[in-house]
Amino acid sequence: VTVITSFLVCLAFPWEFYGNLISSAINGYEPSMSSFPWVRYYITLLLIMIIEPVVEIAQLYTFPILFKNKEPLKFSEFITGFSLWGKALGVFWWMYLWLVLWGMLGLLAGFLGGFLIAAICYAITQSSSAIAVILPITGYIGFFIVLVIKAYQYSVASFAIVDNTDVKVTQSLKISKALTKGYKWKLFCLDLSF
Repeated sequence: VTVITSFLVCLAFPWEFYGNLISSAINGYEPSMSSFPWVRYYITLLLIMIIEPVVEIAQLYTFPILFKNKEPLKFSEFITGFSLWGKALGVFWWMYLWLVLWGMLGLLAGFLGGFLIAAICYAITQSSSAIAVILPITGYIGFFIVLVIKAYQYSVASFAIVDNTDVKVTQSLKISKALTKGYKWKLFCLDLSF
C-alpha cells in the first residue's frame, strides 16, 4: 500500500513547477501559476483516493487468514481481498465525508470560542487586532482536535468490513466507534511510538 501510494504521490508532485519557483526566486522574476500542472495533480490525487482504499482492504483481508492458518499466504488469497473493492471505496468515502462534517463542526466551535476570547480581549485592550489573530487560531485548533478524535474513532472501520464482509458501510463506522471507545488515546500513543 505504501509503495503504491508513494509512487502516485511522486507522480502527482509538481516537480517542474517548484523548479520554476526556485529558479524565479534565484533569478529575481515573478513566478507564474500557469505552469502548475493542475490536471495531472488532481487526476493523480483522485487515483490515490480510489486505489489506496482498495489495496488497503485487500491487504487487511490477508491478516485473519495469516492468523488462522499460520502458513505462507497464497497469492490467490491476496487477490480475493480485491473483491471487496466496492466496500473499500464506500468505507473510505463515507468515513471522509463524516470527517469533513465533524471537522467543520470543530472549526465552528473553535471560531465561537475564539470570538468569545476576542470579545474579552477587546473589552480589556480596546484593540480590534486581537480578533484577527485569535479567531483563526482557535478555529484551527477546534478543527484539529475534533478531526483527530473522530479519525481515531473511525480508524478501524476497514477492519470491521474485513472481519465480517456482510457488514454495511454505514454500520462499519458504528462498529469502529464501539471498538475504539476508551482506546482512542492508546491508539494515538501507539501511532506516536511507531
